[in-house]
Amino acid sequence: MINKQLITRRFSRAVESYNREAVVQKQIAYRMSDMLNHYLPRPCGRILEIGSGTGFLTRRLMETLHPEKLVLNDICQEMSTCFTDLLGSGRAIFLAGDAESLPFPKGQDLIVSCSALQWFVSPELFFERCNTLLKQKGYFAFTTFGRDNLKEVASVTGSGLHYRSLEELEEALRIHYEIVKAHEERICLTFGTPLEVLYHLKHTGVAAVRQQAWTKRNLQDFCDKYARLFSDGRSVTFDLSSYLYYCKEKTIEIKRIMKQNVFFVSGIDTNIGKSYATAYLAHLWNKQGCRTITQKFIQTGNPEGYSEDIELHRRLMGTEYLPEDEQGLTKPEIFSYPASPHLASRIDNRTIDFDKIKHATEVLSERYDAVLVEGAGGLMVPLTEENLTIDYIQESGYPLVFVTSGRLGSINHTLLGFEAIERRGIKLHTVMYNLFPEGEDKIIQADTEAYICRYIEKHFPDTAFVKVPC
Repeated sequence: MINKQLITRRFSRAVESYNREAVVQKQIAYRMSDMLNHYLPRPCGRILEIGSGTGFLTRRLMETLHPEKLVLNDICQEMSTCFTDLLGSGRAIFLAGDAESLPFPKGQDLIVSCSALQWFVSPELFFERCNTLLKQKGYFAFTTFGRDNLKEVASVTGSGLHYRSLEELEEALRIHYEIVKAHEERICLTFGTPLEVLYHLKHTGVAAVRQQAWTKRNLQDFCDKYARLFSDGRSVTFDLSSYLYYCKEKTIEIKRIMKQNVFFVSGIDTNIGKSYATAYLAHLWNKQGCRTITQKFIQTGNPEGYSEDIELHRRLMGTEYLPEDEQGLTKPEIFSYPASPHLASRIDNRTIDFDKIKHATEVLSERYDAVLVEGAGGLMVPLTEENLTIDYIQESGYPLVFVTSGRLGSINHTLLGFEAIERRGIKLHTVMYNLFPEGEDKIIQADTEAYICRYIEKHFPDTAFVKVPC
């Protein structure tokens, strides 16, 4: 398991020694820069660099590609001290934090990462995300370390990172990119003693994978075993295996169809059972072979990081928490006060980040056959002082799943909703007739169902009708 806090601490301590010791990383950065200079079309306006470190690649990018805007990222805030000239001139900005969860600006011409992706929990998901950050015909280039990297150290200590193979990386990349160039390189370093190996790893931050402190005993055991296995009598060696990829974003067709598999779930009122109906429909579609995930685009009345509606979805769908839940993609905006989004955001003193919501929905759309986006309250609930939920649905172009019920008054609310939907030109994909919870008047419930069905047949003949059981 990769410990990001430990990685941050170890690399922070290595800031001063990194330039001196990281000779291989510097060599790889320069080769990557040469490749970009050869292949990349000009001009290159906006560049995002992930894992900038102390700037081996950054400086070369500025010299050769002359970007209009450079966004630098590293997990260590301390690395920003290496770029005071660039940051002070306004030519670059620095965003510190974990690149797997940190929001980045869209519209990049080039995204680059040098010797950093081996520290990621899921490079595959990051490849996906980078695709959504690129402009059309943008480029993605990275280097990472391969399967045989530091194999000597791993064989002695019994621990190490999980490095992807070339085949695994290429399989993940081809979903989103056209691979322009791929290159594998093996580099052998020589040291006088095993202790010098550990010194080198410590001062380049690479020892961040080891959590236990060295004792005299296990340090001596390491040196003895390493010398026995990898010494020629005069020196010891260890190998590094590096992969380099230069990729071009695939054509835009994949993005054109994105909205066609995203469905917005709203209802006639608050507490009409949208969460229950959303989970039921997701479970139904999954059973039918359509891989479906749910999203609560704005959750109110919950602490940060927690969505009671997503928890209900997973329970009713019969699944554990999904990776997308852990990444926050299914609950991109959460506010603490239980109110309509416009009021909840005002109370929490922050605006709703609709770009963040859109990005999360797009990522889910690419990973799944269908995405059910559950709204907050009914169609006319205000999201901001100017915009209602129905405005968001209309602007996004999402087909609508509309939840109603058999309780007294539902016919009036449902028909008002239908008129607003028709007037806005929103496609009514499905009407869900919610029988949960039990206890409604059975005569009213049956008549309401029959009336709504007749209305749909006349005014929305292509709309599906799904009854949600108790």
